[in-house]
Amino acid sequence: MFSFGIFKALALFLGFAYPTYASYKALLTPGTADDHQWLTYWVVYGFLETAESIIEQFLWIPFYYEFKCIFLLWLVLPQTKGAAYLFQHFICPFMKNYASHIDPIFGKADQIMQSNQMNTFVNMSQQYGPNIAQQAMATAQQEAKRLAQSQGSAQGRPGAGYGQRHSNF
Repeated sequence: MFSFGIFKALALFLGFAYPTYASYKALLTPGTADDHQWLTYWVVYGFLETAESIIEQFLWIPFYYEFKCIFLLWLVLPQTKGAAYLFQHFICPFMKNYASHIDPIFGKADQIMQSNQMNTFVNMSQQYGPNIAQQAMATAQQEAKRLAQSQGSAQGRPGAGYGQRHSNF
């Protein structure tokens, strides 16, 4: 069971943390070859993570994270070019075959993201977002006090009854 946690953490590092940092570094270099390598990786990784999230609902595989670490190494290493291989031989053909079905879905998502309602949401979140957690806490505290007072007045004294049900804690 101990190795499960180690390999899960290693899979997170190999699949997400290292490629994120390498992608950042690639964006800072003047050439585009490394950009292409990492963009290809992220397309493959996104495709595989989507598939994994669906498959894991129905299937349990022993030593899953150990196998995933080996697979992620194959994807990430420039010597193996695993991400490029999967992209060229599986993902591209799949996407080309089903693009006519997929494009309308993401086209609708693009329309929503560029709509006036979304712009209103973005503006409101920029205006109210930074203080929204504080406002929610203040409102929750006021509501808790109001409920405590209403419970107390129902029993004939202010504040009585608040916390009475859970006095054994």
